[in-house]
Amino acid sequence: MKKTLTVLGGIALVMLITTGAFAAKGLITGADIKDGSLTGADVRNGSLGASELSSAARAALKGARGATGAQGAAGAQGPKGDTGATGATGPQGGGGATGATGVTGAIGATGVAGADGATGAAGPTGATGATGATGASAFATMPSGEVVRGTVGLDLQAPPGSGGDFGVEASLGALPPVLVDDPDVLVQVGTWTTIDDNQGPLPTLDADQALKANAGCVVPADTGAAGWWDQLSELTAPAGKVCVYIMESDHADQLVGFGRGYGLKLLWNRVDDTTGDPSDFNPEDMFVTAVWVYTAP
Repeated sequence: MKKTLTVLGGIALVMLITTGAFAAKGLITGADIKDGSLTGADVRNGSLGASELSSAARAALKGARGATGAQGAAGAQGPKGDTGATGATGPQGGGGATGATGVTGAIGATGVAGADGATGAAGPTGATGATGATGASAFATMPSGEVVRGTVGLDLQAPPGSGGDFGVEASLGALPPVLVDDPDVLVQVGTWTTIDDNQGPLPTLDADQALKANAGCVVPADTGAAGWWDQLSELTAPAGKVCVYIMESDHADQLVGFGRGYGLKLLWNRVDDTTGDPSDFNPEDMFVTAVWVYTAP
């Protein structure tokens, strides 16, 4: 240290002595210093920075890496920073897998019926259908064994004591194979058991009619007050015959039947009630109602 001070003192002295001379020339430059004449003793400690040193000198100054120091204590949390700007929208993600089918919901209430739509245009006319079979005709001859049925009767006011005969005719409705003659018309009288306002005592048959009354007509057994009305399906006639079944009558007697070729005629006499029946409240009412059956021969 003393040596350094001595050198520096010497340099200072020389500089002081030569100040005048140097002042005349200006500042000292590298040209004024002899190469290799300056030593570390000539440089003030701490006056040279790393930039004044060469690369080699700077490399020589770097020592070996020291051991890692202990981690310092955590600093205090700084204040919350400002919210950053919204980032750009990311690309759309791929479609997810299809979810499971949900449970079927309950059926909703029936809605109000809509208004009727307008009538559509008429469709084209359909093709003509095949000709149907020929139906029965009143002008056609009935086939053998065919059974036809009908009613015949008359109801009118005839004063008591007026007497006289009355008649009514009926057509068979079709042509019989053989024309109907008088012997072919058979009048049958029922056995109704109730005598009321609708039917009087059982009528009798004309003498000629009585002779043929049971010539083949099937007379069903009477089942009660209704007479034959509830047995119509049981009323029949033999082939070629017309059976006339008297269903109701009052103030009529001496019934007889006649053939009329394509039909029949029923005839009777007006008769007064001689039984004294108190239910005969209308002695002028006279009627006959009958059902006839014909079987083609």
